[in-house]
Amino acid sequence: MDSAGKKKKKKKKKRKKNKLPVPIIQTNGHSNTSGPTVAVAESEGESESVKTTPNGKSTKENDIAKNTDTPVSTGKKKKMKKKKKRTDSEETSSFVTKSPSVQSATDNKEIVPSQPKLPPQGPLKGVFLKERRNLPVYRHRDDICNLVSNNDVVLVVAETGSGKSTQIPAYIYESGILTKSAKKAIASSPLPKPPTQKYGRSICVTQPRRVAAITLAKRVSEELNCTPGTIVGHRVRFDDTTDIRGSNTTKIIYATDGMLLREAISDPLLQRYGMIVLDEAHERSLQTDVLFGVVKRAMAARRRGDNGGDDAATNTNGQQKKGEEEEDDDTASSFEKDGEILSRMKEKAATLGLPPLKVCVMSATLDVATFQAFFPGSSMIKIPGRQFPVQVVYTDQVHEDYIDAALNTVI
Repeated sequence: MDSAGKKKKKKKKKRKKNKLPVPIIQTNGHSNTSGPTVAVAESEGESESVKTTPNGKSTKENDIAKNTDTPVSTGKKKKMKKKKKRTDSEETSSFVTKSPSVQSATDNKEIVPSQPKLPPQGPLKGVFLKERRNLPVYRHRDDICNLVSNNDVVLVVAETGSGKSTQIPAYIYESGILTKSAKKAIASSPLPKPPTQKYGRSICVTQPRRVAAITLAKRVSEELNCTPGTIVGHRVRFDDTTDIRGSNTTKIIYATDGMLLREAISDPLLQRYGMIVLDEAHERSLQTDVLFGVVKRAMAARRRGDNGGDDAATNTNGQQKKGEEEEDDDTASSFEKDGEILSRMKEKAATLGLPPLKVCVMSATLDVATFQAFFPGSSMIKIPGRQFPVQVVYTDQVHEDYIDAALNTVI
């Protein structure tokens, strides 16, 4: 009897060791069985049924799953890693901010229509590819191209040394956004024949100083592996290296503010350009302030589907104030002339089939609220990071000649 009892005890121990985890039997909606999900628990000959919820999930399913020490397969681990990467990419996309109108719509839980996205940009072309990929701007290449494609005005806030002045115009040129916009404008215009001259396919990048315009044009031409004056050129006072191969052949032009203002006198619509990049916007001067107004007027004249945009609204508001406050005849006549000039510009833009003018404002320290008020409906993107660390050193005393003090500190 003792031997038989020992054998029974050994069998019970083996059963406990070889005991399988509590099984969970589920019926998928795609199977032939009908009804909600059912879970059955078995332990030492006893069974109990588990109630199910209306959605088909059992109330004890989570508790049972926690008690089972089933190993996680490698496939599930990979799926979990992919989900984490997706959440990280959604967090990084928070650098791109919307205009105040879109933000207010999202706060009120209104449905905002999704904007079409461009396909991912191909590999970079030209030389110095390794150095260009290491720049902080390269990580946001697709975001910048999508914003420029879907918006008329884009505000770029990027730190010094991030590569915004050299890379962003090259990204827009290589993506072909301006060519597609020009072709779309020609197709939608009521012209009997397409125009012989190609309008709105060049990019003008303004700089406050002529040395910056010359050096940037030289660097970008080296990166795109072209001679200065062919695809990339500069235009400063007494020095013009554009259109060597013919008229309107240079696609990226680095110019000073004064040169673009002088060109706007003879061509207020800026027919040649499809995009104006106003770089170093924080260094404001009289020429830059006038240039912002000229560019905004050209945008209103070339915009499709409205009656003059913001400028027309300002004209009507001015005429209303004129009637209410009984302004002088000179001011009233100036408002009327302004409206006539704008209507003529719009007619000329329609007859030429000009595409909408796009504007990109770039700066390291940009007052976003001021520019968003000046360009309503604009989008903004912040590009963090710089290529080299920068240390800020403060002085104990005020120096009259800060350049001399900086040189003494460095030397």
